[in-house]
Amino acid sequence: MKEEFNYKGERNNDLSSYSLIFKKIDGTWKISWMQRSQGTTDLSTWS
Repeated sequence: MKEEFNYKGERNNDLSSYSLIFKKIDGTWKISWMQRSQGTTDLSTWS
C-alpha cells in the first residue's frame, strides 16, 4: 500500500505491507488482527 501522511510534523511517503486475519462472526467477516510493516519508497527493491 502506498501511503502519504504527516506524523509529528514529518512528511512520510511509504510503501507498506499489511497482514490481516479475518473472522466470520454471525455471518459477517470482520478483521480480528492486523499488522503493518513499514516498507521502502525505493520501488526497485519491489521487483
